[in-house]
Amino acid sequence: MTTIANYVRNIKVFFNYLFEIERELAKKIHNGQKGDSQWLIAGWELLSTQRIFDEWNVWKELSDKGTFNEWDVESQEGITNVWWQQSWIPLTYNGCGDHHCLDLAPTAKGTEGQIISMWHDSAEREVLAASYKQWFEYLVCNFEGNDAEFVFDSGDFDFKATK
Repeated sequence: MTTIANYVRNIKVFFNYLFEIERELAKKIHNGQKGDSQWLIAGWELLSTQRIFDEWNVWKELSDKGTFNEWDVESQEGITNVWWQQSWIPLTYNGCGDHHCLDLAPTAKGTEGQIISMWHDSAEREVLAASYKQWFEYLVCNFEGNDAEFVFDSGDFDFKATK
């Protein structure tokens, strides 16, 4: 399949996935955070659709230049062993180039739609949840179960729903 065909397929899968999430989560897509508000999740920005596109495009441009061709990666089982790929859709951003991504092209041992960690300066790639729904529900429960102000100020927040 050509790169353009892969790109179109990934975009279709992504928007179909958003549609499923929309139905499951109160029939409404949360469109990230507004403006320059304080980052919502322990020092991480929950990206709007525009910010998702912006961050994804930064990584695509770097990938297109061959920036990651020689970089070693340590992906957990179920995640494609690459530094970055177009089918990883960033959902959060910490201001340093790190993301939690929706993985639309896992390996055969992964799950399409799993949430993974993607660090700009670390080769480690880890599955955080089997689905967006599992991950987001876990974040809400984790946040509600702790002192929210401490979690936000310290950045001490566990994003891994799969243990």
